[in-house]
Amino acid sequence: QILAFARRLPAKRIRRGRRNWKVRWLLIVLIVALAALWRALPEAPEGQLVGRASPRDGDSLVIGRRRIRLQGIDAPERGQSCGEAHATLPCGLVAEEHLGRPIAGAQVACAYFRRDRYGRYIARCEAGERELNAAMVRDGMAVSLDRHYRSEEREARGARRGLWRVPFTRPAVWRRQHPRDQD
Repeated sequence: QILAFARRLPAKRIRRGRRNWKVRWLLIVLIVALAALWRALPEAPEGQLVGRASPRDGDSLVIGRRRIRLQGIDAPERGQSCGEAHATLPCGLVAEEHLGRPIAGAQVACAYFRRDRYGRYIARCEAGERELNAAMVRDGMAVSLDRHYRSEEREARGARRGLWRVPFTRPAVWRRQHPRDQD
């Protein structure tokens, strides 16, 4: 009887091990699915900033003394040029001017989500009925980051608006190629 019990013992352990393996994989798949779902959910704003604004560059502005970075977009840097060698365009300055038009003299409302490592508020901003983040991408003056404003970027690229009329380097790539001096 003891021998018969000993023969059955390893078989039970193997079966239990197989079940544990399946349960572990199921838990891993469930955790990955929940993490993907969590990332897809929109962020809830933490607060709101309202006031007269001025552009700092094509994807950031200032309300009072508070610096705000427009969420989900990336515009050319101030010193960035676009186009070909014989016909360049100061696209960073053009993007800044484009952002400045709808906010000139207007009340700007920004729903902010968090602060970045530079202390800027990451926000979605509106001037009147116009959402500035989406408008900058739709007008071709900025590109979409991550999942934000992809349809607006496709629309601008298809219509060859703004940056999409000329050859340009994406702002993130340009920043890597032109690092700022560390003083």
